[in-house]
Amino acid sequence: MTADFRPNVNFEYRFSRDIKENDVESTKMISLVMKFAEIENYNFPHIESILLYPVERAGKSGSQVFYLDLYVKKVEYPRRYVAKFQDITKTEKELSSARDAAFAQICPKPCAAYDEINNLGILVYNLAKIHNHREFRGFFLDLTKSDQDCASALKAIFQQVGRHPNNKEDRIPFLNDYRRYIDRRSAPLNRLNSFANSSSEYNGIADLAISINKHYERIASMLDKNNVSVFPYLVHGDLHARNLMLNDGDPTQTELIDFGWTHYGHPAKDFILMEITLKYMLLHELLPKISRPESIGLHMPLMAFEQFEQFLCTNGLELPEVVEFEKHIEGIDGLYEHHHIGLRRVYISLIEVRKAALNVLNEYCTHHDPESGLSPNQHFFISHFLVALGLSGFSEVEPIWTLVGLHTVGNSIC
Repeated sequence: MTADFRPNVNFEYRFSRDIKENDVESTKMISLVMKFAEIENYNFPHIESILLYPVERAGKSGSQVFYLDLYVKKVEYPRRYVAKFQDITKTEKELSSARDAAFAQICPKPCAAYDEINNLGILVYNLAKIHNHREFRGFFLDLTKSDQDCASALKAIFQQVGRHPNNKEDRIPFLNDYRRYIDRRSAPLNRLNSFANSSSEYNGIADLAISINKHYERIASMLDKNNVSVFPYLVHGDLHARNLMLNDGDPTQTELIDFGWTHYGHPAKDFILMEITLKYMLLHELLPKISRPESIGLHMPLMAFEQFEQFLCTNGLELPEVVEFEKHIEGIDGLYEHHHIGLRRVYISLIEVRKAALNVLNEYCTHHDPESGLSPNQHFFISHFLVALGLSGFSEVEPIWTLVGLHTVGNSIC
């Protein structure tokens, strides 16, 4: 590093309440940011300062993620990035995955630097593709944004996803392709077993867990018996609402971040991850934001959510227009106006998710999986069940809705 190149680096974050510990951690991070700045200085000379502020994450990966704003002399506005700090092995693995995504043009070229002494790496993604960027989660929960704008963002990103088959990667057994979800540290199958063994006081939860376990065993047996394998597509692998960025003023301008789970596998995963986010996370967060009289209860009746999920399963990948959906929910007992508003917003987005999934899975079944005899709907719902099972232990998902969804989706798989 040249002696005169010393941009100011500032974290709007405390790594520890203890001042000495905080200084140690921040010094490590600043050293890596300086290495990144030196790399970028070749492209953007006269870097003056770098500001980092934390990104709230949905998962528990152990990584620390920050927005990174880089300022240069004589320019008021910053160049924007996302920076991810994690151990070197994880950084190198994600860098390799991100390069695959960059080659497929669903990610800008990533940049990485390493601190071998402290076993720490920084991986930086450029957000220059879109202006006025915002996470899809915040956009979706902002009721000044229209339902159609939310759907437009999903339509835009799904024009890039699920489009990259790779015949040079080996096919793998279907269930093995989903091990990264169902074998998570949260141990979803063990969690289900604990629910199934609940006392008689919790019969409802126990019955749901027993049913879901039976669905899992039946699906696993069917896939194994028919020797169903996965033709590999490039998959983001973690396409939830915080990893989708969009232009706050033009939601058709979208970009993905965080490629730590990117791999070659079943193309349904990315569509399903976003659907699960919409149904089991964002809907739950959205309802309290919708105004309602104080005398009216906030929470949606569980039976109503089950009927919502059943409507989605019955119609599969070809969801009817929102008018037909609204007629359907008008007849559901216990739903108030704020429930209707929330369900409508989610449903309009799900139309785009499933429409895009149908296009991809039609091609997948025709060209890459004619032998198994599984339809696009079967591929989608089996994948949905396995991914939802893997996420069922996350604190961010609404737990009972997720169990009801697993039970309902499992029932729909023939």
